[in-house]
Amino acid sequence: MSVAVERTKTRESLTRRVARNMLSRSARHFVSAAVGFVLIPMFTKYLGAEQYGVWVLAQSVVSYLNLMEFGLTTTLVRHLAAAKATGDYNQANRILGQLATLMWGVGALIALGAVGGALLLPHIFNIFKLAAEQIALFQWAFLFVGFQAALGVITNIWEGTISAAEDYHILNGFYIFAALARLAYSVVLLKLGYGLLHLLGAQFVVIGVVWLLDHLYLKWRYPQLSLRPRWFGWKEAKSLLKFSTAVFITHIAGLLANDTDKVIAGIMLGPTAVAVYQVGYKLYDLARTLFANPVGVLFPTTTSLIARGEHERLRQILCQVSSASVGILGAVYIPFVLYGGDFIQLWVGPKFEQSAAVLTWLSAAILLRSQNGITEWVLLSTKDYPLLVASFVIFAVSNAGLSVMLCWWWGLVGIAAATMLTTIPLALFLSGFAMYRFQVSFWDYAGRAWVGALLGGALGWGLGQLVVTFYPELHWRRLLFQGIAFEIGFWALMLAFGFTPQTRRKLEEALMTIVRIS
Repeated sequence: MSVAVERTKTRESLTRRVARNMLSRSARHFVSAAVGFVLIPMFTKYLGAEQYGVWVLAQSVVSYLNLMEFGLTTTLVRHLAAAKATGDYNQANRILGQLATLMWGVGALIALGAVGGALLLPHIFNIFKLAAEQIALFQWAFLFVGFQAALGVITNIWEGTISAAEDYHILNGFYIFAALARLAYSVVLLKLGYGLLHLLGAQFVVIGVVWLLDHLYLKWRYPQLSLRPRWFGWKEAKSLLKFSTAVFITHIAGLLANDTDKVIAGIMLGPTAVAVYQVGYKLYDLARTLFANPVGVLFPTTTSLIARGEHERLRQILCQVSSASVGILGAVYIPFVLYGGDFIQLWVGPKFEQSAAVLTWLSAAILLRSQNGITEWVLLSTKDYPLLVASFVIFAVSNAGLSVMLCWWWGLVGIAAATMLTTIPLALFLSGFAMYRFQVSFWDYAGRAWVGALLGGALGWGLGQLVVTFYPELHWRRLLFQGIAFEIGFWALMLAFGFTPQTRRKLEEALMTIVRIS
């Protein structure tokens, strides 16, 4: 059965598989965001600010414990995908055994950290004059969330294996089920008058069901894989730990690049500035989660191609996906630049005018790197990953430093501007190195796509301006019609000038896959 499964997967269209995985990833993020949007006002209403605040505090502290995962899941995906690509299941099981041992150990450490935090953190929080019942509630919430995080690292053995097998649609389907179940049990429990601990208990049960489904799916789909911890010595573990260390450093750099902006705003400008910044950042980050991050599902695909030595196919994927990313992100973030200010004014009012400037600068930053999303995952699949890690660290440190400097001079907008300015050298380096490393031209890598995006953006803006002549007053209807007009103009020229005929065929095939799935 295993041989037949591998042959079937080999014959399956790569384009359909990628479209399926990216669509399911976006759907997972969309459903999760929609559920959160519905539940947050219910939590604040039924739990009250105190219980909800305790929950958020517990989750925030546990998120730092999750850093102890040390990039092991990404390491599992990379090395297991490479081993499976060559059909070496003996090596795949050795990798699984080694990493399973490490992940069980990390899970145990996080569980100990949860117990220690529940015992020690109340003494720290006493300086904030928390009430006794709040401290007790925090202890139980911290234990629930901490043990879930610990078990999450262990069960990432299964989820990482599913990811390495490129069965993201299965994994994402399980988590869509979990999000919908969360919506259902939260509404029922809150309406019946139950509190935070009951919600956490129900959450634990639902996540436990997802973990069980992960395990059962793997045992059925890939019976030749052994998921038991097995240790083969530090010599074999050395290369795994070297890569996981690099991933860990990348995670730290990501936290520094993405989270310090709000910290700097809070320290230098106060909490009101953080709220203003967050409005612009939230729109930027939501779009990034839905449209930019799903390209990460290509990580096991590129790793497999490199392991099999299919360099020409890798170059094709690099150029096609980078061009498609320029088009997709251009269709999202150019309207943010053009109409973000109007949207924010209608959404939260004119007092958040600076939020629009924040959104504009952050949108410009991600547009500059739009062609680099696939490049980052491809480089992480190769032996050149230390260069990627170093570039991320330099970007994060320089971004934080420049943010402080520009905040003194320009205030809140200076922090967002610093992100855009430090993105320029990063985007140039990643693009230049990708063209050199994989022997592709700038025109094929991103030049053609950028010409199409710029022409399409100009036409889209012009059509949007025509809408203003019919709807001179700002309201939601005008903004909706402007958005529709922009997308029509943008995609007309993007498809005509931004893509090769082959890329257009691949996009058409991907679109048909999406239609069939829908």
